[in-house]
Amino acid sequence: MMRRNNWRLASLYICTMGLFLIVSLYNFMSFKEINDTTNRLTRDTYPIDHTINRMLIAIGNQETGIRGYLLTKDPAYLDQFEQGKSEAGQVKELWLDDEIKGGKFETEIASTFESLANVETSFIRVMAMIGNEQYGDAILALDDGEQDRERLLESFRRLETLLTATMKSGWSDQNKRAAFSMVMIIVGAIVTLIAIAATWLMFRTTKNALRSTFESERQYRRLVNNSPDAIAVHQDGVVVFANPACAKLMGVGDSNQLIGLPMMQFVHKPYADIVTDRANRAMNDKDVEALDEQFVRLDGSLVDVEVTAIGYRYEGRPAVLIIAREIGSRKEAERTMKEANELLYRLSTLDGLTSIPNRRSFDQDLRKAWDEALNTHVEVSLVLFDVDNFKAFNDFYGHQAGDACLQTIARIADEEAGKLGGSAYRYGGEEFAILLPNHNRDSAKIAAEQVRRAVNDYRLPNEGISAEAIVTISVGVATWPNSTDQSPEQWLRATDQALYQAKYQGRNSISEAMISIK
Repeated sequence: MMRRNNWRLASLYICTMGLFLIVSLYNFMSFKEINDTTNRLTRDTYPIDHTINRMLIAIGNQETGIRGYLLTKDPAYLDQFEQGKSEAGQVKELWLDDEIKGGKFETEIASTFESLANVETSFIRVMAMIGNEQYGDAILALDDGEQDRERLLESFRRLETLLTATMKSGWSDQNKRAAFSMVMIIVGAIVTLIAIAATWLMFRTTKNALRSTFESERQYRRLVNNSPDAIAVHQDGVVVFANPACAKLMGVGDSNQLIGLPMMQFVHKPYADIVTDRANRAMNDKDVEALDEQFVRLDGSLVDVEVTAIGYRYEGRPAVLIIAREIGSRKEAERTMKEANELLYRLSTLDGLTSIPNRRSFDQDLRKAWDEALNTHVEVSLVLFDVDNFKAFNDFYGHQAGDACLQTIARIADEEAGKLGGSAYRYGGEEFAILLPNHNRDSAKIAAEQVRRAVNDYRLPNEGISAEAIVTISVGVATWPNSTDQSPEQWLRATDQALYQAKYQGRNSISEAMISIK
């Protein structure tokens, strides 16, 4: 019986030790896999994630430099372009590293490189035009390259999405392995304790587990406190934890100054509903994507941030953990780029002297009005007019007075066109155009006479002709009745011929072009 008991005890001990070894081996392999996963994430994702913003800023600096130079001709902007180009080159060298280039993101990086090559080619073409002082062509070429830059931004977004998904997948796998390893440790410990009936060993195991837990918590707090990202926890709408980076972000010297304050106090009002909904979703363990929003510092100033919200249990109760990263420089670069684009668009569509739409806008709107008339089957009219004896005016008063005269005529034309539901344009030199949608022959002639009379009634002197002479205009008008197969160019040519017929009639008159119906 003793031997049998001894054998049973020995068998139980051997089985227990075997199980303990199996659990230990599995845990060793799990922790090794966790370490490998961490190293893999560090190797595959962090270098790329770190360089994406650098590349975005570099591309933004190049574009801003070119646009700034085109707007101001200040060579300092070309230095900004060269700095951005140099920074982009450094980032490309990092991406060409074997460990990054050969990683799991190789396909997406290759796609990004292709988009980047198109953008760089566009910049090179624009710089060549600048070197040849072809500034107008450079502006058009830069606008034409907008789609390439949009595709590059989309490539960066896809790459960032892939990075985020990879990191989430890696951390999720680690959490699963760690959780299962902990279960195996507990099972092994229970079996061992029961088998050898060692209360002392159970005490030591518990003590070691507690020590490990306290050490893990200490390491976790150290990691959080030294994180460059702002980390905070709010519970029941009140801030219960904030790390030093959060205090710095919110403009206070000590994170304790944030504890106990309402979380919504730091949220800019336009984002209040969105943030509340995101917090509720996070509390319900639903996925919450990163959000670009604005925080309100204690001094009332705003700061642009990218915020991630995660459901979290703090001191045994549900809470929301937020991670915020300041993105002010990125937002400022985006705003600067948008303002530059808007300014360039205005400069490319408005006449520099008169501030009304230019010939380029006229050509676009003429085709648009023509197409719209085809679709809606309504009549549309075109008015062309020329300042009579403008050369004599310039010769007598000088070119500055001539410019002022054109500005006055443009203002009158723009005001009258607005009253008539149309648009005025500077067609070229002293010639102007007015597009009149939904105007038939009769209303178009009335409109043309209204414009001619408005200029005439202004009584702008033109002593280059005689002491009593005033500035007048000759007007040509043509209505396309939407029943011919003529082109917009023929319509414009007919209106121009009517204008010259008005001048031939003795100026300060109106002539209508007759468009035959086929």
